[in-house]
Amino acid sequence: MPRLTLTLDSHTLASAMRCERYYDLSVNELLQPKGQNFGQSRGTRFHNLLYLFYKAKIHKKPFEKCCSDSLRYLRILGKYLEAREYMLTARKFAEYCAYYRSENIQPLAVEKGFSKILFENKDYLFIYEGRIDFIGKFMNDSSRYWVDHKTESRKEDLNPNSFQFLGYSWAVGTTNGLINYIGFQDTKGPAEAFRRTIITHRRELLEEWREQAIHIYFRIANLHRHGYYIKNRTQCKPYQCNPCMYADICDQTNPRKISAIIQEGFVRRKTPWKAWD
Repeated sequence: MPRLTLTLDSHTLASAMRCERYYDLSVNELLQPKGQNFGQSRGTRFHNLLYLFYKAKIHKKPFEKCCSDSLRYLRILGKYLEAREYMLTARKFAEYCAYYRSENIQPLAVEKGFSKILFENKDYLFIYEGRIDFIGKFMNDSSRYWVDHKTESRKEDLNPNSFQFLGYSWAVGTTNGLINYIGFQDTKGPAEAFRRTIITHRRELLEEWREQAIHIYFRIANLHRHGYYIKNRTQCKPYQCNPCMYADICDQTNPRKISAIIQEGFVRRKTPWKAWD
């Protein structure tokens, strides 16, 4: 039996835990709905602005230059945005830069990709990968912190011990992280819209994450070995207003009908999803 290599990230792992058939259609079959553009969401646009801003800071550019480098991207993108969305994004970014002008966390790397061996033997090689918004450190503190940007339309705290965040700490070799919340509420000023939460993970919790991740990889490896993916029907329509994007496919058992639904509503990505290039 040839050695099986699995390279996964938090998103593909979550899809497998959510529904095996969802994992098969998204990861193996590379299906995505027609017209779906993953690069044009508000969160993606703001992440790109922050990437350019902190990249300029790493290169020790003056504050004004860091801002202008980022806004050049927004001006180019502006021709494709509605005027209100463009003005809101520009205003929020200007407020963010002003609010954190004297921030005391300094970026060491931005959009830092990683691929780290989680487990290997003669039969299996499990690689965990991902991309972190930036890695930084505070003055007078030798510890490294991963930082995750989170845009939000309403205030909602993320789970500090989520699978993704524990994985970041394990991959970076740290116990420290920071969630950088950016609120897009029109009625909230900078002091309410922008907030940061520092996370500390215990070493034993990170070890538990590693052991659980290995077990999940083995479960997914078993799916690949046997080529059979069970539908988790509780996830087809967990909310009536937001059904799974593959629900219509899974409602069918006739191969010709399934093929017709795929041909009409989906496209196949040319390359597999990767957390980073």
